[in-house]
Amino acid sequence: MLKALYYCHNVVKVIHRDIKPDNIVINHNQEAVLIDFGVSFLQDQKNEDVLKTNIGTFIFYSPEMFSKTQEISGEASDLWALGITFYKLVTGRYPFEEAVSYYKLKESILEKDIDFDIIKHRDVKDLLRKMLQKDVTKRAKMGDILKSKWVTDNGRTKLDIELTEQETVQKKCIPDSKPSMSSINDSFGNLNRLISLKKMGKSCNHNIQTKMGRSQKYQLKLDNSVYRDPL
Repeated sequence: MLKALYYCHNVVKVIHRDIKPDNIVINHNQEAVLIDFGVSFLQDQKNEDVLKTNIGTFIFYSPEMFSKTQEISGEASDLWALGITFYKLVTGRYPFEEAVSYYKLKESILEKDIDFDIIKHRDVKDLLRKMLQKDVTKRAKMGDILKSKWVTDNGRTKLDIELTEQETVQKKCIPDSKPSMSSINDSFGNLNRLISLKKMGKSCNHNIQTKMGRSQKYQLKLDNSVYRDPL
């Protein structure tokens, strides 16, 4: 996943905007593949990754995506979502899955501390603490993640990234004008087929206590559907 996201951000300059377990599949070579670029964002000629609108899956929203004044870095938000995905894969749960509404989820993401104590592996815990920093200026960047003890097996291995950032610039991967969709499709190996794949997963059922004291069941699709920010 780190290779896929590095390629998106540094080579074709695409912000995925909806990274989550539902959008990761295993191919015939037993490799993880990032799919569904239906809400992705193509950076402009200035290579700015500032997002003008919020779109994605609520439970993967980064804290800054709830701000009305703070600029939203697409790369930083993608890495936050990847951190939430790693947390889910490691622990079997989401950090804020007890939230029963959009507003409770927003409050939790902005204010509630994430429970890292349930993660026993020290290097995994250390990396996820850095990836899930609420302060975007302190959040781990891709370079930090690639050099982390967990990814490098405490320095014994190195993730093989095809192009360094310097080589990416030298090869002029980003043309003067925006690339055509056909060229992007070629880069991702027939992107249209990936986008057309149906998402799988069931919506979460939660019981919300009503003002009348009665328990009413709602379906809150917090972890497997794409929504625009209602605010």
